Amino acid sequence: ENCGIGPTGAAEIAEYVSGSGVLKNLDVRRNEISGDAAQQLATAVLASPSLELFGSVPLKDLRENTLDKLDLRQKGLSRCGKSVGVPEALVLAKLVEGSVVLATLNLRFNTIGDEGAAAIGKALEVNAVMITLDISDNDIGDEGAKALASALRVNEVLQSINLEY
Repeated sequence: ENCGIGPTGAAEIAEYVSGSGVLKNLDVRRNEISGDAAQQLATAVLASPSLELFGSVPLKDLRENTLDKLDLRQKGLSRCGKSVGVPEALVLAKLVEGSVVLATLNLRFNTIGDEGAAAIGKALEVNAVMITLDISDNDIGDEGAKALASALRVNEVLQSINLEY
């Protein structure tokens, strides 16, 4: 089933974001964006000085380290997926990596998959403040679990992680 924007469209959007100095809000949720296209879009979003909101991800607040809790769990399901997908997870991971205040992150009932879980796992390897992470019901398989397990071997602060399927 086609749920909208795919790799070609995502690449075009990333190119636009890279050249825009005024865009404040970008929402690509509930599309089929993953792999190289998701990475390209995430890179453009992170490099944009004007973007304040990416889907449900509060870029401005995370960049300014004003949030100690972030609840992005999806409360209602749509026909083509959930609220936080791979591109949003890649952006979140980079922001979590450098966060000095975000202690709780709830991503329950989204679609970050193995790709998003691997990115969050990499962020947890260096994050020194997150104590609670809920990424249950996110279509995470063996590859995502391996990446998270690798992070947990070196992370010394995370006290609670929910991986329930």
